[in-house]
Amino acid sequence: MYDLARGTLTQLTFNERDRRPVWSPDGKRVAYASVRGNGFKVFLINVDGSGEEQLTAGAGGGVPYSFSPDGRLLAYYGSGPNAGDPNGIWILPLTGDRKPQFFRPGNEPDFSPDGRWIAYSVCDRDPCQLYVAPYPGPGEKQQVSANGEWDSRWSPDGRELLWGGDGGVIGVSVTRAGSALKLGKPRLLFKTQDGFAGVSPDGKRFLMVQDLPTTPATQINVVLNWTEDLERASSSDRK
Repeated sequence: MYDLARGTLTQLTFNERDRRPVWSPDGKRVAYASVRGNGFKVFLINVDGSGEEQLTAGAGGGVPYSFSPDGRLLAYYGSGPNAGDPNGIWILPLTGDRKPQFFRPGNEPDFSPDGRWIAYSVCDRDPCQLYVAPYPGPGEKQQVSANGEWDSRWSPDGRELLWGGDGGVIGVSVTRAGSALKLGKPRLLFKTQDGFAGVSPDGKRFLMVQDLPTTPATQINVVLNWTEDLERASSSDRK
């Protein structure tokens, strides 16, 4: 974790195969995936590094993507606790018996700010497309994207769905129509070739992943007779 005010870095976990950190809504915990034994499992840890706990066990496991707004549910992509459970989107309660419930096929689940909808991707054909479905249901899914998507996010006020695609960041307006959603036409918000990682909590800034420009090489050094130097160094070490 990087403290912007103090300019310091603090290591939170110590397994080199930890992946996909997700903040809890209250900012006090982080869910993440870690390879421990047989595949990815979902873990939860306090931001001070204490209280690490494994949330999925047995045959179940996967990668976390989103907390519900009240922090009581965690949506992850993976499989259920039993052999033969389908791969897809699972919802894990963080209270009670913590038994994950299968939601539907798909990946990258993201709870809406009111907790009533989940946006997710479906990659059963190329390219992947963005869908939205009511949670916990019932109700049919609606396709949101038209020409592929990656890294989808809800805007903080829930009035827009955003994703990367078509050479930039795409947005679709979202309005409530009774118990259903009315989706606008996808539009290009701005062009970028870099990754779209999210939106600030106030909805005023985008978080991007940008490749830094590289400085071209202006000099080439050639070392001659380097094997002789290596032999002299080895001889000196033996002495």
